[in-house]
Amino acid sequence: MAFHTRVLRDGEWVTETVDLQDALKASAAPQLVAEPQPQPPVCGILSQTIVESPVVRWVLPVRLRSSTHNDVAFIGENFIQISQLGRDGQVHDVIRKSDFGFRIRNAVVLGDNLEHGLDDDPYGVAVKPEPTSSPLSPGAHGIFNDLQSRSLPPQLLVLMLESCQLLFLFLRERPDHTLEFVITKYDNPRLLPYLGYQLAVDPSSRYMAAASPEGMFVVYELEPLLELNAQYTELGSIEPIRSIRIRAVTGAIHKLEFLFPRREDRYHVILILIVARRERSRGPPVSRMTTYEWELGEDLQLIFAEERTGTRLPKEHRMPLLLIPIRFKTAFFAVSQFHIGIVKYALSGSPEFESLPTQSPARTPLYHGSADPLWVAWARPFRRKKYFEKTDIIYLAREDGAIIHIEIDATELLPSVTNVGCLGANIDTAFTLAYDIFSDVLIIGGDSGPGGIWKLAPREDLQQISILPNWSPVVDMTTTNEYSSWHGDNTDLQTAQSRSTTQKRNRMRKQDSIFSASGRGLRGSVVQWRWGIQARIGLDIETGEPIRQAWTFIAHRNNERELYGLLALPHSSVVLRFSESLDQVDAVPAEDTPFDLASRTLHTVQVSETIVQMTEVSINVATPMAR
Repeated sequence: MAFHTRVLRDGEWVTETVDLQDALKASAAPQLVAEPQPQPPVCGILSQTIVESPVVRWVLPVRLRSSTHNDVAFIGENFIQISQLGRDGQVHDVIRKSDFGFRIRNAVVLGDNLEHGLDDDPYGVAVKPEPTSSPLSPGAHGIFNDLQSRSLPPQLLVLMLESCQLLFLFLRERPDHTLEFVITKYDNPRLLPYLGYQLAVDPSSRYMAAASPEGMFVVYELEPLLELNAQYTELGSIEPIRSIRIRAVTGAIHKLEFLFPRREDRYHVILILIVARRERSRGPPVSRMTTYEWELGEDLQLIFAEERTGTRLPKEHRMPLLLIPIRFKTAFFAVSQFHIGIVKYALSGSPEFESLPTQSPARTPLYHGSADPLWVAWARPFRRKKYFEKTDIIYLAREDGAIIHIEIDATELLPSVTNVGCLGANIDTAFTLAYDIFSDVLIIGGDSGPGGIWKLAPREDLQQISILPNWSPVVDMTTTNEYSSWHGDNTDLQTAQSRSTTQKRNRMRKQDSIFSASGRGLRGSVVQWRWGIQARIGLDIETGEPIRQAWTFIAHRNNERELYGLLALPHSSVVLRFSESLDQVDAVPAEDTPFDLASRTLHTVQVSETIVQMTEVSINVATPMAR
């Protein structure tokens, strides 16, 4: 009796005819002795992440503490960093979180879009106080603690994780005045692949939509802000989602966005989708614009009971890169690779596509591609609501750093385009505008190189305020470690031990350094990795003479702490007094200080409340009484 089976011959599986008796003899034959397992090496590698990736995918201005804090959220794949934008143009770290367990797929801001600046801004507009029950009045110190009535901040941060889990976050102050994240989780069905690839919030913050490129989208009906505030006041937690509706469409969902309703129809909700599908077996894919509209509070089950066919898009806008809602007449911008169009009458069934009458800026030296650079991000600046009733403003960013300013009026939807200039940094999706008293603040996360913060004041050119470090991508690394080899035999091990002994004796040996080749193109650089506290440039002070050395010290005057700086010039000295916010500095006259300003300072030291100055001609001791 014979049968067919697969056997391993010379490393390959082949089919052979085997007799039953031969198979039984082979199974009864003694097994070969197994080869000895290799011994583990004497040296292993233990890895631990000590520096997280600097890549930021989104930058969102969000008031997570109160309306008095100008916070900005920097969001990467695995972390969120909340920072506060100061009046000096620098971002100051507030709190960071990176233990989500899954990567962040998308992020949006939910809540009230404030019309004004900061409440504690003496140069800003006056703010009408909100009633105690309002979610927009978190009190003089931000969010109330447990000893006071709790209140939500004006806005929440919404994250969609790769686990299809929704997170609603805001910040709360502990009794010891430290901050903590308050997180509400909502579990979506895991059967929806890549849910949240597209994520959008209705202008009224009553609805939110998440889409999967596989042809599925979910619409969430949210609780009003007053109801969420009541929940938090009573229970200390919130349940933002009232109901959901899942809808499947034929094709791949390319874009998803909510449009602004007309001013007189503020309860009108408009959802627009760009769906690509193959309608003919041998024809090219076709893109269609589909709209769903309903009134606030309507049953979503009825609204999404049937799939809408939609309107076929013109060839030049078949795959738009960006959909930008305009505040007027349910219109929006469709930004494609070669065209920027205004889409009017989106709800009429026959929308009109008008090309933007402008010429794109020339390529910048930062561009590395062969085709034309792409528009990658947009942002809307802060303005008063009364201003936005007549005019809408959009900043449009291109991947090579070019920025254009689009202003459109409410009556005729006539756009006015201004070329702002080049930021000097490559741009990806991490692009936004933050609030400032006198100017628009542009924040760039950077793409394959450092980002930064720029200010654009009226009738002035762009001015860079600070740099946001980004050392990605790292193409190579090296160290200055002179003992970088490993030897496994005893002789070399003894040599290594003797080297270690010599190294211990040499206490003054220079520390090892790490260098990496980072970035690309004109933004490529050699980065030295350091550990410490980052210093930020807040003020540029022109002295007119070279500064040999500088010292800083703290003194008390009228029971208040003041920061001073002592500069050693070639033939004299200067004493500077800094303001508490470090945004102003004054030179102290010679008659108002115990220091010798007529001579060059050689050294200065502070011991407790006493400061000793040594110059070329004298030694001066400044005591609290002398100051």
